[in-house]
Amino acid sequence: MKALGITNPEIVFNPSVAELYEYALKPEHMESPDPTVGDTTITATGALSCSSGSKMGRTPKENRIVLDDITRDDVHWGEINIPMEPENFARNRQRAVDFLNMRKRIFVTDGYAGWDDEYSKKVRVIVSRPYHALFMKQMLRRDTVDNLRASFAETGPDFTILNAGEFVADANMDDMTSQTSVNVNFTTKE
Repeated sequence: MKALGITNPEIVFNPSVAELYEYALKPEHMESPDPTVGDTTITATGALSCSSGSKMGRTPKENRIVLDDITRDDVHWGEINIPMEPENFARNRQRAVDFLNMRKRIFVTDGYAGWDDEYSKKVRVIVSRPYHALFMKQMLRRDTVDNLRASFAETGPDFTILNAGEFVADANMDDMTSQTSVNVNFTTKE
């Protein structure tokens, strides 16, 4: 975590689904400066229901891929695959790290993207909201905490996701067009 710049001492590593429900229902995670954010509740079916307010839905026009030697000739650039300069990615990434370090606690979820062991990737997701951690826990293939710890200790994650979705992007920065930003860097695997 320190190699990523994460210094927040309150890290919940690989919490269970039940733990994430408990954290999501704490008042500190249900409060938001965004007045459009709704309640977090458990539905009649037992599902956790969260409203993310004004940041609901997909943002395909806000996705950026770092333009570098890996992507330059292999990405079909256009309206959806929009290039981003490496230095702007680094600035945006630092803002995300700073935001995560200022949170009361953060959540880390490790898992595998892809079902086939031969092709799957180890993914580490670092988030400030427990329901985002729960979402990724459901998206990634799970393993026991001991197996994850051993696997990730060996070589680290193949890809790391830093989710600072509550924090707005700097719309004045080059490569940004709004306060929402989703960036990927295939060189740094973030």
